[in-house]
Amino acid sequence: MVFIRRVRTASGATAVQIAEYVRGRQQIVEHIGSAHTEAELGMLLERARLSWLTGRGFAAAQCSDLR
Repeated sequence: MVFIRRVRTASGATAVQIAEYVRGRQQIVEHIGSAHTEAELGMLLERARLSWLTGRGFAAAQCSDLR
């Protein structure tokens, strides 16, 4: 299962990553970036959604969990 993950970094920023579970553990597929403001976080989350949809070849109808 692939999902978008948000993680707090040591510097206090929020990292946005695309990850998946492999053998019960989270594996990072792609690091999108780190945000220091809510505006940056919103842009990174949107970029992650688009990357996930286009890079993985899923139809938008199958990705209702991202909305």
